[in-house]
Formats: sequence, structure tokens, C-alpha cells
Amino acid sequence: MINLIVDQKEIPQVVIELLSPLVELDDDWDGYGALAPRAGALKAAADVLVEWGRSIPSPQVMASVGGGVLLEWESRDVDLVVDVGAEGGVSVYVRACDAESEGPLAEHRQETEQALALLALTS
Repeated sequence: MINLIVDQKEIPQVVIELLSPLVELDDDWDGYGALAPRAGALKAAADVLVEWGRSIPSPQVMASVGGGVLLEWESRDVDLVVDVGAEGGVSVYVRACDAESEGPLAEHRQETEQALALLALTS
């Protein structure tokens, strides 16, 4: 099921389990016209989880109303929200070490990596 979404790429079972409820959603899943997560969003979310997921706790995983996927990690010292758009673009919100940043992942890679390191220490 999820393997079709991510181009037959082998992904760990834990990633399949995290994303599989989103695959089951249809358009209008919230009763207000929300789009079901699109293939590009599911693939990009799977890529993020495969890249980061081995060293940190599993995130909360949610669909966004625009056909994307939200991944969220929270701890006492860190908030990390990954917003994967319907076409697979990735933005982040990071709060760590009393600093906040928000925007495209490519522009906030350093802050994101610091947050991931802190999450790894607390897992």
C-alpha cells in the first residue's frame, strides 16, 4: 500500500506504520473539504522519517488540509514541526535552545540538525 506511494522504495516497517493511516484518507476526510495526502507529500514524509527516524523518537503524524503531511516532535527543550506540502516541499518550525526559526528546510538545515541532536539525546 504505502510502497506504491513511495515508488517501491524499501522503507522500514515503522515508517509504513506511521504513514499508513494517512494513505487510507479520502478527500474531505475532515468534512470541510480537506484534501487527502498526496503521493508527493507521502513520499517526502517517508524520506524525512527514513533520514531522521533512527536516532529520535517517533513523531506525531497528521494530515494537513491541503494534501500534505505534518510531522511533529515535542520535548521539554525542543519543538520540531515538519510541514510537507502536497507536492513534497518541506518546511520546518524549530524551537530549541530558546531560539526559534521557521521556513524551508533547505534554509534552516543547521537549526533542524541541532533540534534533531537534542531529540536524540532525550530519546
